[in-house]
Amino acid sequence: MLMSIAVQQSYKLVQFNVKGAFMVSGIEDQNIFKFVQLPPGYKAPQGFVARLARSLYGLCDFAYEFHKTLSDWMIEYGFTALDADHMVFKLEREGTVIIVALYVNDCLVAHNSDSEYQKFIDALSKRFELSADAAEVSWYLSVSITRDWEKGTLKLSQE
Repeated sequence: MLMSIAVQQSYKLVQFNVKGAFMVSGIEDQNIFKFVQLPPGYKAPQGFVARLARSLYGLCDFAYEFHKTLSDWMIEYGFTALDADHMVFKLEREGTVIIVALYVNDCLVAHNSDSEYQKFIDALSKRFELSADAAEVSWYLSVSITRDWEKGTLKLSQE
């Protein structure tokens, strides 16, 4: 849907990735304790257990913890989560539109202002480590994306 909107509204379509996403989100519910087995060779007293303070990639609630952390930041920045899909956020400010669709730590963005998008990325990179490119997206989640601005088309392929 986001790609369709980008084509119809002539928005630029870009992407960014949050590096080490699992390291930036804490475990929110302090009433739920998560423990891990210590790695081989780690010296600890008998009966010692390690309680996680941060979510780890591979935990069943990793995606939830990261989404909550990123969502809170997005809302604080001024975005609104869409009622139809809480993984999509929209910012409208003085004629500027930025729409961000999240898939775990991969983010697809449609926007109509390079300068406002760069301000958003600059602010976001103060909180999260990002790999962001201002160039038009050509590959996202194993899908090749080819855009023809003159014809107003977008071609998706998994070949």
